[in-house]
Amino acid sequence: MITQKKIPVFPLVLANSFGTLPYLSLGMVAAYLRRHDDSALLDHYQVERLQLGGVEGHPIENIYAQLEAASQPVCLLSSYVWNHQLNMKAAQAIKEHCPSALIIIGGPEIPKYVGETESFMNDNPAIDIAVLGEGEAACAEILSKLSTADLTSQGLLEGVTGIVYRSGDALFRTG
Repeated sequence: MITQKKIPVFPLVLANSFGTLPYLSLGMVAAYLRRHDDSALLDHYQVERLQLGGVEGHPIENIYAQLEAASQPVCLLSSYVWNHQLNMKAAQAIKEHCPSALIIIGGPEIPKYVGETESFMNDNPAIDIAVLGEGEAACAEILSKLSTADLTSQGLLEGVTGIVYRSGDALFRTG
């Protein structure tokens, strides 16, 4: 029997100080992914522990090295006013170190309105998917759909509520 290698999912908790790390939001997303649909996502994905970066003792470069060693990792980012710029720089660096990485971002700093999200995505080409609402259900739906095809499959993510995603050079908004 051939065992298929699981795709690693890295919840990246990035900030400049321990007091502003978004542990809770990404911890909730990671926990939900592990338990969603009787843990069905774990057949295809290895949801890693929270990966700290940007704080003392946890240089962000360690994350880049870990992602380079992974095959097509999924990176989850949660953006707040205090870590948004760090997330944007990290997303760009991740794509430089690991072009096959899929970067999903959410949080209160991600614009929600039509036109604003698309402008944000155009300004940040390293971001593949922006989650506009609650991240737990949206990320589970995204990973479930991607377990059967890749992001370039036409219309693959149309049924996922509340996201803007990049497919090739085009951006798509779902309901």
